[in-house]
Amino acid sequence: MTDLHRDAPLYAVGALPADEAERFEAHLRDCPRCRAELQSTRDATTLLTQSIPVAPPARLRESILTRIASTPQEEPDPHQTDASALRSSVDVSDNFAADETVDQRPGHRAVVELRRRTRRPVLVRRIPYLVAAVALLIAFTASLWGWQSYRTAARADRQQQLISRLISSPDSVSRTASTPGGGRGAVIFSEMQQKAIFVGTDLPAPSGSQVYQLWTITDVPKSAGLITSTDSTVVVTLPQAALTARSVAVTVEKQGGSSTPTGNPVMSFRLS
Repeated sequence: MTDLHRDAPLYAVGALPADEAERFEAHLRDCPRCRAELQSTRDATTLLTQSIPVAPPARLRESILTRIASTPQEEPDPHQTDASALRSSVDVSDNFAADETVDQRPGHRAVVELRRRTRRPVLVRRIPYLVAAVALLIAFTASLWGWQSYRTAARADRQQQLISRLISSPDSVSRTASTPGGGRGAVIFSEMQQKAIFVGTDLPAPSGSQVYQLWTITDVPKSAGLITSTDSTVVVTLPQAALTARSVAVTVEKQGGSSTPTGNPVMSFRLS
């Protein structure tokens, strides 16, 4: 492989100086191999520009709402008298209505019946505890969200650094493919870096209790790991066998994986 052939990944990410870029462009017109390599690298780069989301997942919000709804609320104690209600009860003009039922018969004194107005119970004393509980839940949720966001961002940063090193390596090779359901994938490897990775984006969820399994294929398929993440973008480090394999494939297998592929690949990447 000449130096110009090695320049394809660097040209794809804009890492070539202007004079070397012009020289590569002139070479590109007469080299179908470099054009194919350039297109493959650009496809992989486009795929990798999709960032890993750091917003809290919808299931976190649903879990919190479910917990609130399922938490039993303490009923008021009928034997305890609300202090404010007790104070209010002495104010006849505010809490009682007088029904003047006067017996006019001689020898009988007038009787005034006081009928208490019906009023709704007000759990004033419990409100501070409720507010404190809600504030504590909000603080806990914010802390959990922040920690998860930090871990997700840190993981995404490490993955992006790895991807950048692989793509910018002079011997970088990138291959892309797509699934029937609209998912996309890329395999990127570098012998100089001694690294190979699979990147998947928007992979359709396997049905039932199934899982995606990666394979390196030379003479016979060998398992290269399972795709267990449900994130929209997944990055899997492939074993060293991928550096010398003819191809990498993705199949759908039963939960836990299989010793050999049981179905046709949903994605296949020819490496050599």
